[in-house]
Amino acid sequence: MFKVGTLCYAVTLTLHKIFLVPTINLFHPSAETAALCVQVLNVFLLAVFFTHFTAFPLPNGLKGAGDVRYTTVVSLVSMFAVRVALGYYLGIVLGMGVLGIWLGMIADWAVRAVLFTIRFLRGKWMRDAVV
Repeated sequence: MFKVGTLCYAVTLTLHKIFLVPTINLFHPSAETAALCVQVLNVFLLAVFFTHFTAFPLPNGLKGAGDVRYTTVVSLVSMFAVRVALGYYLGIVLGMGVLGIWLGMIADWAVRAVLFTIRFLRGKWMRDAVV
């Protein structure tokens, strides 16, 4: 099933990449805005392929198995400690703008992916009673 999901992701993201510029141009942005959109969305498409599987569906499965506290705490702490802090640092302090904020968000996804994968592989989620 993982191979099928990966293949579907690859096809979908490839289609997004192919139609990225024509889709952006539907909104008639300025040249500077269009270039920024392409830059940010290219980073996003790459990040989604490597982080989405484990950063989003996996914690939903863990929550469904009763491991709600861990997934909630990790999500909240990661959001503020990584996404907001790093997004502010990269976007505002270092002057990277929107790209820096997106990189902070992607770093949050990566941290979540690692922590949720570790939780899943260690099997601690199986100790919680669902009923």
